[in-house]
Amino acid sequence: MTDINAADVYRKAAEVIVRDGKTEGLLTDQGGSPEAIKNRKLPVCALGACYRAHWELYGEMPVENLGVTWAYQFKVTEPSRFNGTPRPKWIWAINDRQETSAEDIALLLKRRAEEIEGA
Repeated sequence: MTDINAADVYRKAAEVIVRDGKTEGLLTDQGGSPEAIKNRKLPVCALGACYRAHWELYGEMPVENLGVTWAYQFKVTEPSRFNGTPRPKWIWAINDRQETSAEDIALLLKRRAEEIEGA
């Protein structure tokens, strides 16, 4: 069994989402099958970028069944749109906003890698 370094996966995922493009709502534009995850021509969401990064780094899918898995989800604290009070939001919820760019998600993924290494 391979030892997985989550910080490396998040760093690689930051590269993947910028390189391959960002999508909202699904792991890739064509769902979450292993074939779709491996296809660099398909844009990915934040979690899809993590799965693709995991595959690129370790040559295996992060889980046996990609139907629903949240292995790489994490919360990001950001100001509320209403009153500015800091609120935690899941990375996939931030990703699913059309105004959030691939570069924005890449920065959050890199920050997550730094948090893991600093822990």
